[in-house]
Amino acid sequence: MSKISATILAGGKSKRFGLDKSMYIYKGKPLIEYVIDIVKTAIEDISIIADNGDRFEYLGFPVFPDLVHEIGPLGGIYTALSTSKTEKVFIFACDMPNLNKNLIEYMISISNNYDIIIPFLNSNYETLHAIYSQNCLKHIKKYIKEGKRKITGFFDKVNVRRMLNDEIEKYSDSSLIFKNINYIEDFD
Repeated sequence: MSKISATILAGGKSKRFGLDKSMYIYKGKPLIEYVIDIVKTAIEDISIIADNGDRFEYLGFPVFPDLVHEIGPLGGIYTALSTSKTEKVFIFACDMPNLNKNLIEYMISISNNYDIIIPFLNSNYETLHAIYSQNCLKHIKKYIKEGKRKITGFFDKVNVRRMLNDEIEKYSDSSLIFKNINYIEDFD
């Protein structure tokens, strides 16, 4: 089993955005391509989780539909771990165009002894810019069976390494890296 793969979650309904934000053209290309362009400089094995994944075929990466529907991003993480052939999966949201390659590489470099490596800023986890190990899968599965959806709800069952702002800021401005696009106005 190789060490790490990357999965981009692009299955959201984009209710607040009003359009399919993964394919929204921003400065000449779809938003998801900004994520892919950075991720592929650090991780070779990339997949996408999205229902109706035909729209991503041109990218040349495997696309998997959610294995469990209507539970939000937790379903995407579950699907990513279930379909991955790697020990760990770096999960990314499709709407974060300002990722930082050096931070991604740093997170990978410190991931060996942990089940989750995750930024923790302003009392919030960046759950869609985090590395999850296969050890999380059994806990997520149990959590889903219990009807729960909050991603951080199973964190007390695994070994979590939180990254605080001072550690992240060595690589880039955290408010820029983790800025996701929820509304068209967020591009300003």
